[in-house]
Amino acid sequence: MLWDDELGSVEVGKTADLALYDIETPEWAPRHDVVRNLVYCADGRSIQTVIVDGNVVFDSGRATGIDAGKAIAEASLAGSGSRTGSALIPAGAGR
Repeated sequence: MLWDDELGSVEVGKTADLALYDIETPEWAPRHDVVRNLVYCADGRSIQTVIVDGNVVFDSGRATGIDAGKAIAEASLAGSGSRTGSALIPAGAGR
């Protein structure tokens, strides 16, 4: 794609998204083939750090740069209105 100067390796000045895993957790054992363990066994609990475009967005099990409690509250509030009146939850249910 002719983007060798922008991405394709981890170097200063290049775009990179990285996920760093703790492979000392049960889903990574045995470590005969870490790619298979990642694809078939790991479920995200062993993620330690996520870096997006050079910015740490998740570190030691916590989102960084956002107020997670506030984001969860806002998502819950927004989601509560979208369920009412749907085929699954009739309008006026739970009031």
